[in-house]
Amino acid sequence: MTPTSTGRCPWIQRWEATWITAAKNGTVGYGVLENIWRAVMAAWDMEDGKITQVQLYPISLGLHDKRPHKGLPRMSGSEET
Repeated sequence: MTPTSTGRCPWIQRWEATWITAAKNGTVGYGVLENIWRAVMAAWDMEDGKITQVQLYPISLGLHDKRPHKGLPRMSGSEET
């Protein structure tokens, strides 16, 4: 397929249009459920093959970020996480 004047293939544009329509412009579905965008990462210390300490770090996956940055884990400063 040849790119359009926007430089993108038509099938990608159709897919994006379908995705946006299906999610009603980001107002329904998993993309708006806040708890899905919060998580924790675990780190642990070991001695002699046994876990001696576990630390949990709250992370955010960027619910309110622009699409290219959504889903990228980063340390959360939010008390809610």
